[in-house]
Amino acid sequence: MSYNTRMDASRSWYRVSVEEYLEGERDAPNKHEYVYGEVFFLAGASDMHNAIAGNIHTALNLAARRTGCRAYISDMKVRVGERFYYPDVMFVCDDSPDPYYKTKPCVIVEVLSPSTVRTDTNEKRYSYLELPSLQLYLLVDSRRRFVWGYYRGQTGWEERFFGEGEPIPVPCADVALSAEDIYIQTPYI
Repeated sequence: MSYNTRMDASRSWYRVSVEEYLEGERDAPNKHEYVYGEVFFLAGASDMHNAIAGNIHTALNLAARRTGCRAYISDMKVRVGERFYYPDVMFVCDDSPDPYYKTKPCVIVEVLSPSTVRTDTNEKRYSYLELPSLQLYLLVDSRRRFVWGYYRGQTGWEERFFGEGEPIPVPCADVALSAEDIYIQTPYI
């Protein structure tokens, strides 16, 4: 029995193993994230959220063709120890052998919405910054034109905020995004 069936059959709290989670997630009709034995259902995203993530994925996917890397959008998991998340966009140059999750992304992007802002700016940020391969964690607001990132520097992580018209460098993709690229065909243009 998969963890999804057990979750529906009982309202009591229980923990699942990484193996149970991965097995259950393959057959699950909905996506779930996994944090130290707990499984969390992911709700669908808004039109705005999808448009922004799609714009970023499009730009990074074009860069991936030149670099030999891969750009993923929201259906590929990233593994950080005993945590599995579905980033909105992920750029990977060093593939992991598992076809269902990646372990060495160099860029992760989360599009912030009212329901995800706390998790994306706290729990996920601390988790993602543990990844030795990560060079950029980019946060993009879906309610206003606001972008900031955490860049791996010589002495640790550097937080940078981007103003209007300022290029947003994306390491390992060898490309710079702009607010116009990110928010194209949204009410913010």
